[in-house]
Amino acid sequence: MGNSLSKKGFTLIEVMIAVAIIGLIAAIGFPALRRFIPRYERRRFLSELNQLIGLAWQNAVAERQTHKVYFDFEKNKVRVEMATGKKDVKGQEIFKPMRGRYFATTIDWPESLLVHNFYIEGTDEAKQNRIWFFIVPDGLSQAIVINLVDQQEEKDTGPKKIGLVLNPFLPEFKIYDEFQKP
Repeated sequence: MGNSLSKKGFTLIEVMIAVAIIGLIAAIGFPALRRFIPRYERRRFLSELNQLIGLAWQNAVAERQTHKVYFDFEKNKVRVEMATGKKDVKGQEIFKPMRGRYFATTIDWPESLLVHNFYIEGTDEAKQNRIWFFIVPDGLSQAIVINLVDQQEEKDTGPKKIGLVLNPFLPEFKIYDEFQKP
């Protein structure tokens, strides 16, 4: 029997070819992947928003208290507040932020989503920095239509337009690929 050397590992040329192939795949795949990132981020946010609305609706019914879904566009936050049963000096209901034990009661509003219209019961409130709507103890909400522009996703005609419609009887925004009317 002869003394044979067994070859272990890779040669430098094999490693360089593998790195070149990986680089080529990344160069081709990364731009395609970048197109999907804004869509994913938007879908994740809209899912979180619908979860927040559902939580507010469920808690309003369970606690028999009016809840406020509060949009603060200066801080890019959306949160749920719950009526305290007390009134201020003007006779307005006092609300406090709802605390969730297992669920988030505040979410971040993506900076790439710009509000074009924010209709509450047919009135456009989009010029305000702080907007809210109510969900009452019987589970009904105000009729809401939010028209958004996603600046991260471009279409042939410009930024992606999105319409969100909250049916007063259902605790979930329906999502459209175009602006909606109240």
